[in-house]
Amino acid sequence: MTEVAYFDAAANLTDDMYLGVYNGRKYHDPDISHILERAAGEGIREILVTAGSLEQSRAAINLVSKTRRGQLSQLRSGWPKLYATVGVHPTRCGEFFSGDNISSMAAKSSAEAHLRALRELLLEAAAASKEAASETAPSVVAIGECGLDYARTQFCEPEVQKRGLELQLQLAAECRLPLLLHNRESTADLVEILKRYHKRLCAGGLVHSFDGSPEDALSLLDLGFYIGLNGCSLKTEENLRVVRDYIPLDRLIIETDCPYCEIRPSHASYQFMSAQGEDIARLGWSSGPRFEKKKHRPGFGVRGRNEPCGIVQVCAVISKIKSLPMKEVAAAARSNARSLFLHSETGKASENSLG
Repeated sequence: MTEVAYFDAAANLTDDMYLGVYNGRKYHDPDISHILERAAGEGIREILVTAGSLEQSRAAINLVSKTRRGQLSQLRSGWPKLYATVGVHPTRCGEFFSGDNISSMAAKSSAEAHLRALRELLLEAAAASKEAASETAPSVVAIGECGLDYARTQFCEPEVQKRGLELQLQLAAECRLPLLLHNRESTADLVEILKRYHKRLCAGGLVHSFDGSPEDALSLLDLGFYIGLNGCSLKTEENLRVVRDYIPLDRLIIETDCPYCEIRPSHASYQFMSAQGEDIARLGWSSGPRFEKKKHRPGFGVRGRNEPCGIVQVCAVISKIKSLPMKEVAAAARSNARSLFLHSETGKASENSLG
């Protein structure tokens, strides 16, 4: 097993692709146990399972519980420790409200009910962790994935997104949990809202899947947030310059956002995949080749479907961009993620503050 250790700070492990379902069609059996086996083999020690709705939040907590209780087949010691988020993605913030007018009494009542359900889920998770004698390893360690997304306003208009974000910032402040933030073409509004809540948000957060400008990075870093990088953060030459020059190692966290955000041949970062005689394209997939979903073979990955083990490629590319040893990048990113999400009082805070 490799000596380099990783923390994948954003993984959508409840996605249907890991159940073998692609665009509503079943191609193969669920293979999450093989995915975690591959992750362990590549040195991934922790994975944050992200959620974007109340339903996904329940599923994420359930997956964490199953791995901790050994209910997945082929469970072995040395697998990554899983943690979960609870929250609502900006494109789904309409689920908070009923009707078209978010200022109506019916909408306010609906929003309070949805927020109450999120709060109750946090309490249930905290109680379950305590019952399992794992208070020092809570199942839920962040609120999110919440934020703003102005690239996909066809799913949810900006005003609804803003109100949904504010509700979740209130929740994060109540339970003293860090944030997992989504941000697409919305930095100015996101920063403005975060500034208004800044004094109440004592636990900080991560702006994940960052692909913004130098100005975007600096404004978020000035607020004390960490910056999350994955394959989609490394698409363009400008992205590479921002990572190199504006995101310091002590504020950088790496992630996969799997099953999405894999480094692809069309990305500027792909130039490093075979740089200086190194075959970075094979890193993270030492267990064997990947196959098309139609020809899936148990124990092997699926071509085009990202997994936590893909974090090794992200780390390798960042090490090239910053001219730093890969082990140093991995160690700093993991230390940052553990400091943010696994603070010793996190689990107790969520239970005591909401109880």
